[in-house]
Amino acid sequence: MDITTPPLPQVSAEVLRVAEHRHRRGLMYPQIYHILTKGEMKMPVCIEDECNSEVPPASLLFRAARQYAYGVLFSLAETHRRLERLALRKRTPLEVPPVIVKEWSSGKAKSALTPELVPAMCFREWTCPNLRRLWLGRASEDRSRRTRAFLACLRSDCPALLNPAQVPQHLLLMCCVLRYMMQWPGGRILQRHELDAFLAQAVSSQLYEPDQLQELKLASLFMAGIDTALFINDVCGQPLPWEHCCPWGFFDGKLFQSKLARAARDRAALLDMCEGQV
Repeated sequence: MDITTPPLPQVSAEVLRVAEHRHRRGLMYPQIYHILTKGEMKMPVCIEDECNSEVPPASLLFRAARQYAYGVLFSLAETHRRLERLALRKRTPLEVPPVIVKEWSSGKAKSALTPELVPAMCFREWTCPNLRRLWLGRASEDRSRRTRAFLACLRSDCPALLNPAQVPQHLLLMCCVLRYMMQWPGGRILQRHELDAFLAQAVSSQLYEPDQLQELKLASLFMAGIDTALFINDVCGQPLPWEHCCPWGFFDGKLFQSKLARAARDRAALLDMCEGQV
């Protein structure tokens, strides 16, 4: 469906060459090049409990983080700064043109044929360098700027997070995501004991004992297979219709864990696991 949006800001030829190089060689998240050139983002299919109104869908929960990322991709802060200087010279206010990204997603309550029109955002706390500087800058301070941009996108621009004595750096990404989830303005998503569970499992010695965690990997492996099947379906010209590709039609993570526990505990037969439905 053709939905008109404002023209995208011009991206420097050098940045586009780098983006294309990384995209072709699989060195970059595959959606980035499409966002830079087409202004569109295809959201991954997720398993979500749409009956629980307290927990927002993942596409909505992490939308603000993506909006900041869009602002970084299109160097929105530099555009704002340039127009502000021009307005001061001309002594007339200038309107900053919006940068709109089409986000394509699907869900039980939403048609997959209509995108969400999502505006890019700038950081309030600091002025982010342009994309060319972030990607190609070689100065010593450019590394810290890249790190700060990452933290700011996830609402985690906190110096303590960069202190290895407080946060082991291999857990930085996880902690940023948890901080972001804890700051959701629509209500509390993580209870204290749930947050503790995330942190405890991350530092548990069992994390690296695959024999004890084999069953926990089953659901993850299954969904990786579903993702691969969706990819193959698109490669082959979509022989399966969209409504047959929705995971909520055949999988529920919590129900799976319940059945798995019963199967392990009671050694129940398959017919019993299916509540007698042959």
